[in-house]
Amino acid sequence: MTAKLFPPEVLRGVEIAVASSRSEVLLGVREGVMRYFHQVLGRQVPVAVVPQRVDEVPHGLASSDEEMIERCDGRARELEDRLGDSYQFYLGVEEGLESVSRDGLPRHYVRTWAMLRGLGSCASGASGSYEIPPRLLDEGFHEPDGRRTLAGLRRQKGLVAALSGGVDSRRAAVATAVFNAIASLFFEFYSGHPRSAR
Repeated sequence: MTAKLFPPEVLRGVEIAVASSRSEVLLGVREGVMRYFHQVLGRQVPVAVVPQRVDEVPHGLASSDEEMIERCDGRARELEDRLGDSYQFYLGVEEGLESVSRDGLPRHYVRTWAMLRGLGSCASGASGSYEIPPRLLDEGFHEPDGRRTLAGLRRQKGLVAALSGGVDSRRAAVATAVFNAIASLFFEFYSGHPRSAR
């Protein structure tokens, strides 16, 4: 049994404005939301994912979790300010690098963050991380179209796909980040056991 009442308007259907027009991002958002309702609440809910244009300055990959979260929040907040009550939720997604010092040497990890705004609140979530081998970093960066990418990975479908041998993808990373964000946002409404809110 749930501890709090889940918002009925959300159970009738979810509309999310996403600060992106990239298909792998939009499909990942849809996957993450549908997975939450199916696996946690044990029900299907119609999900509309609506791409939105945002002014993007080509500044490459974010270089810390903090920067990724700030960029996500900035994009989600921009949509919320511009579109008002047109949608239930507003979402920003960002992929970037986090550097951690270990044994006196920097280690670099790629991760995807999502920030979800709605229901008078906001929450963020992240995907898992992949460590970038030092050899790839030593080979330097290329800047096609103003975006920073690792050398040797331009033909791959993103860092996540390259580092996982094609098993994982940017879409899957976005889905995981969105699932974690929506679970955090909805926790105040739902704190029961999985599939108990039918």
